[in-house]
Amino acid sequence: MSDAPESTPPPSRRMHRWLSRLIPSTAPGCAAVLTWLFLVTLVAVVWTFFYLDPNNVPWRHAIGFGRILLVIAFVFIIPIVLYRALRLWLEGEKSLYPEIDHSWAAGIEALKEQGLEIREMAVYLVIGSRSLGQERAIMQTGQLDLRVECVPEGPAPLHWYATSDSVYLFCSDASWSSGLAAKRQRHYEEFGDPSARRPAAAASPTPASPPPSSAPATSAPAPMGTVPSPAGPMASERPMGTVQLDQFLPSQGPAGTPTEPAPVSGPASSAIRGTMQLGGEFLQPEPHAESDEVFGDSGTERKPITLNSKESTQRIGRLTYLCQQINRVREPLCPINGILSLLPYAAIDSGTGDADALQQAVKSDLTTIHYMLQVRCPVTALVTDMERQQGFRELMRRVGRQRVSAQRFGRKYDCRTLATESEMAALGELVCGTFEDWVYALFREDEAMTRPGNQRLYHLLCQIRCTLKSRLIDVLQGAFAYDPEQGSAEDGLLFSGCYFAATGERSDHRAFVGGILSKMDEEQELVEWTGDALRDDLRRERLATVGLVVSLILLVVLIGMIVW
Repeated sequence: MSDAPESTPPPSRRMHRWLSRLIPSTAPGCAAVLTWLFLVTLVAVVWTFFYLDPNNVPWRHAIGFGRILLVIAFVFIIPIVLYRALRLWLEGEKSLYPEIDHSWAAGIEALKEQGLEIREMAVYLVIGSRSLGQERAIMQTGQLDLRVECVPEGPAPLHWYATSDSVYLFCSDASWSSGLAAKRQRHYEEFGDPSARRPAAAASPTPASPPPSSAPATSAPAPMGTVPSPAGPMASERPMGTVQLDQFLPSQGPAGTPTEPAPVSGPASSAIRGTMQLGGEFLQPEPHAESDEVFGDSGTERKPITLNSKESTQRIGRLTYLCQQINRVREPLCPINGILSLLPYAAIDSGTGDADALQQAVKSDLTTIHYMLQVRCPVTALVTDMERQQGFRELMRRVGRQRVSAQRFGRKYDCRTLATESEMAALGELVCGTFEDWVYALFREDEAMTRPGNQRLYHLLCQIRCTLKSRLIDVLQGAFAYDPEQGSAEDGLLFSGCYFAATGERSDHRAFVGGILSKMDEEQELVEWTGDALRDDLRRERLATVGLVVSLILLVVLIGMIVW
């Protein structure tokens, strides 16, 4: 049975619909229409009386064709300007990124509820986070007294963390590197660790146990200082800064054999600071988790994980808008005090294509921040997700959980030194050499060949030697090194160092993050304006001076006219 044709509405209803479309329903629209009707009526009445009054000058002599067009133009322009002004006043300017505005407003409101003012606090940007869980893990690992934590809750392009004197802004989905890390995390959750499925030809050899000849003939480096053991007087203090082996390992007995470490019943020591250095003997390893197993090679290849141009452009736009918000609130103060760039280990280790994508993303983010904020601040590179490497987890076990939670692992770079490509290559060699020193030193322990964890350490060493070192150097050179084509050396990045950290969501999968946060706090005053910012400030000062002189001249002229 066919449907009956719809009946045509009567002419009166159609006229009503047509008029309802013309008559505005909003307050700005109604005000604009009423203003237009008033102006039209006013002009019509005035012109009519002027034309009909015989005492006035003839029409053709009083009002020319140009004046008529000007009056008609103002009759239409004034209502349009009034409409836009009222709409902007009542509704506000329509934002290109309302999600950024929502996250920003939520963070500012959370600070106000805690009695904090962002203009009086140090601000740090964190780019490259892969998930909300990793952000929480980083801030909880730092063991900070957080006044604001994960605001707004749930997925958002921006998340706020704050202490009483510092603000940490995670660009969760507001930077290219964060979007790339999030996409890699989704791939990891679906397919597992890409490095575990590297082609067999490119895989690092992992023998059942490292040969005795693999250790160098030289002895371990001498300890840098004598520090009491965990059971000594400093056991009640908290370790901070960079880990040094000779600062936490037990002293040697008379016979040359290491003594059993005393149990630590309270917090770790606070006088220990700096980057983890090699020296002394080592603690006995903790029992291995049953889930630990050496990665195998499946011989499969895959495409690099990248973002398309639309996705990357969207995130760079969000980052640009975020920088504008920071400038608006912090002006005329320094916009930020430091940047922490998170580099996923898998992105560097999986392949050249992934490393190149990471390098491009980080470089674009840092360039955007540098251009928009016009400030030079310490930039720290942190290789994350090290908890997914079994050899690094073995290293964490031997160092001790309490110490790895507050110290850092890597190499510092002097911010006052220009980060050239050659300097970044040397830094990459030193950072990767830290792993080699540690693994060889662990192999020189008494009865080292009987410890099952050495196999995992040797596997980690093979990965660092064969794949990670060269790609890490490429990333450091491409993303952080000074590029002469992008400005003078005075505007180069203030690179602060490269470190490694475990950033898992489990408490036993977190290490070496607390020292990074404390290092950023120590370097918060190492900031300076770029050359463009200084030149722009000088130009504004000159314009202000010229305006002041012109105003004084006009004032003198006005006074002279009144007097004379």
